[in-house]
Amino acid sequence: MGPVAGVYLAHPDEPSVYVTSDTVLSLGVSEAITRLRPDVILAPAGAANMGLGGDILFSIDELVALARLAPGLVVFNHLEALDHCPTTRAALRARLAAEGLAARCRVPEDGEVVEHHDAAPGRAKARGVPLLEPGLQKWVTGRLGR
Repeated sequence: MGPVAGVYLAHPDEPSVYVTSDTVLSLGVSEAITRLRPDVILAPAGAANMGLGGDILFSIDELVALARLAPGLVVFNHLEALDHCPTTRAALRARLAAEGLAARCRVPEDGEVVEHHDAAPGRAKARGVPLLEPGLQKWVTGRLGR
């Protein structure tokens, strides 16, 4: 439907997390995963479709491609929540198992907590991801947001 903004969170002593936002497997998402190499990816998996045009969330095929691209754990959410999201947990789990990806992916039930503690200390810095101090961008955003 248009550009989206994912979020990457990194701390030297914690697993890094990439939240893709509501999107499909675009070149930008693939490049972000390749460049950032997050320990955990959180992705909406409902294959939402408004009836016009294509999917507005990852299709099952794109979820499989995302899981193959991911260097670490992938957690799929946004399933069975809305009537325009046809992908079911059972169907996604079955496909991930058939593709040999189930061990690196989680498809949690409503209310289920997923914990992940596997990250080497200092890993975020080792990937060359700068931990920036607020600067010009924050100043400009603050001025334009008024």
